[in-house]
Amino acid sequence: MLNSRRLKSKLPTTAELLQPRVALGARERLLAAPQKQEYYYDRQAKSLKGLELEEDVWVRENGYWVPAVVSDIWPAPRSCVVQTESGVTLRRNRRHLLKGAGTSSSVENDEEATTSGAVAPSSIRFELSSDQEEVHTTCLCLCSH
Repeated sequence: MLNSRRLKSKLPTTAELLQPRVALGARERLLAAPQKQEYYYDRQAKSLKGLELEEDVWVRENGYWVPAVVSDIWPAPRSCVVQTESGVTLRRNRRHLLKGAGTSSSVENDEEATTSGAVAPSSIRFELSSDQEEVHTTCLCLCSH
């Protein structure tokens, strides 16, 4: 424990156990821990690809994923301005945006959507539960999800 000593106790113990023992290599282990954590994090971490103007994306609005279009790219790192179908303009970090399959205008009809695998954003909605740990999906299209 503190200063390499054991905690006091009312239980009888030997005098040998009461002598402090110096922890060897403790400072090196403390300095190596962040490097080890960085190594294991970087093995799985992937960089997000940039977005382009007029690209279709999904953005969270009031607990739902809604379709939007990138209207501006800011000079700040990974920052984009998107406009939703309802006309709301939002500035979001790239990690808060998902690349989308397109807007409802890009899908001509339901038959084409089922054959091509594309889903009209107006027919899919992601809803968060109250504890925000589970994501429930409801898909109204005819494709197999």
